[in-house]
Amino acid sequence: SRFYFDKKIPKEKVDELYEKWLENSFDGQMADYFYVIRVNNSLIGFVTFKVIKENELDLSLIILDKEARGQRLGKVLLRHALTAMKEKYKYGQVTVSMRNVHAVNVYTSLGFKLKEEFQIFHAHNDTI
Repeated sequence: SRFYFDKKIPKEKVDELYEKWLENSFDGQMADYFYVIRVNNSLIGFVTFKVIKENELDLSLIILDKEARGQRLGKVLLRHALTAMKEKYKYGQVTVSMRNVHAVNVYTSLGFKLKEEFQIFHAHNDTI
């Protein structure tokens, strides 16, 4: 996440941001669809989607338990969710930091194409 790269934002604040993001996703403000992955009946990850337009989705958030990373389970989850979404939605998008090379490679391998690059700058109270 780009927020973890910002040295002026304490890790605890970024964690709080993601907790709020999750709450807002579960109550429908930031997500319309959830897909989960379980291993041995334990939830190890999920992905959320938000409808942007009638036939377009935004892959809003993907979270995978730290112990499950590196086992291609995130890719399995994404492939399953995207296959299910194909029936109803023609287009999908995801915003990812180009610094997150692993995520960029996973999305590319699933058929996503780079549409545009842009920079996001954070302004902090002590600098504005």
